[in-house]
Amino acid sequence: MSKADDQFLDLVATVYDAALATELWPQVAADAGRALNSSQVMLGVTDRSGREVTRASSDEWGERLDLSSYTTPESNPGVAFAALTPPMTVGLTERMVSDRDLERSEFYQTLMRPLGLWRAAIVNVHRDESVLAPMGFLRTRKERPFGERELLDLRRLAPHLNRALRVSLRLRELETRAESCAQMADRALVALVLTDATGRIAETNGLARAILAERDGLVIRDGVLRAARSEDGAELARLIREATGSRVLPMSGVMRVSRPSQRRPLPVVISPTRNALSPFGHSHAVCVSFADPERAPEADADLLARLYGFTPREARVAASLLQGRSPAAAAAELAMTENTVRTHIRHAFEKTGVERLSDFVRLLMQGPGVRAR
Repeated sequence: MSKADDQFLDLVATVYDAALATELWPQVAADAGRALNSSQVMLGVTDRSGREVTRASSDEWGERLDLSSYTTPESNPGVAFAALTPPMTVGLTERMVSDRDLERSEFYQTLMRPLGLWRAAIVNVHRDESVLAPMGFLRTRKERPFGERELLDLRRLAPHLNRALRVSLRLRELETRAESCAQMADRALVALVLTDATGRIAETNGLARAILAERDGLVIRDGVLRAARSEDGAELARLIREATGSRVLPMSGVMRVSRPSQRRPLPVVISPTRNALSPFGHSHAVCVSFADPERAPEADADLLARLYGFTPREARVAASLLQGRSPAAAAAELAMTENTVRTHIRHAFEKTGVERLSDFVRLLMQGPGVRAR
């Protein structure tokens, strides 16, 4: 095996490493530049609206470039090539645009000319309904044009780049979804903890972290969800095992966890997370949900005002009532008379179509203007 073959295999290995470790794509660009004798190599991924998704360059110059004006087919010949050709197609700029037209283009004058770059080979690494991903290999005027042997190497490399980039983009999408789901869970008015069959914690939402940090009733020890009292701990462990057990229909369990502070107990529901009728067998994860009856939700007064058409003062009164305060207590907190507070409540009733304070609070509790504290 020749040195060139060894270099190519090493490059392919780095490409697949980058599929799982996105920080390695600049290394892919640098290694590809050395393997194909290119002064500059750049991989750019843009969405169909022209927004840059990611970029990897063979050197710091490419990373520092402001490409915000060159992310569409109209402004960038590489993006145009990716938009018009099937994935894994390889092309040369001299076959796409005349030398005269290239020299007149803003892309050449702004980006290529300052570094003396002239010839380019482009690989359409990936194209789908969401993104375009060209990879450009550039040479200076002093360097020879790309030959057939190098184009053959690029065609050999293209399928590996395509597979690795698709994996990389898919992982990025999954990570983004996971972050979005975590943010959504943090807005829940109930504490959520995901554990395995032994109670070892995999995920928690914001309210769960806040309650567990108090170590009052439920605690984390060695990464495992436990109860402060041993008898509660034994019951919690049993319910978690049953929810993740081998029975055909794993059952949800309920319990009340007492608290050393003597505050009201924590109501807890332990539920399997997988469909009980799944062909893949019994559930191996459990969701432990609980709430602190002493912890009132927090309302966004500005959001309440915009949602229901409240005035700022009406929104402040509504937010105070959601904290569990009576009209008299709300008046004291907000430095208003009780009659003024009741007037604001009456106006809020008219705007929300309710007639009783309990219905008003329930309506607000079920709306998006409330979040966990």
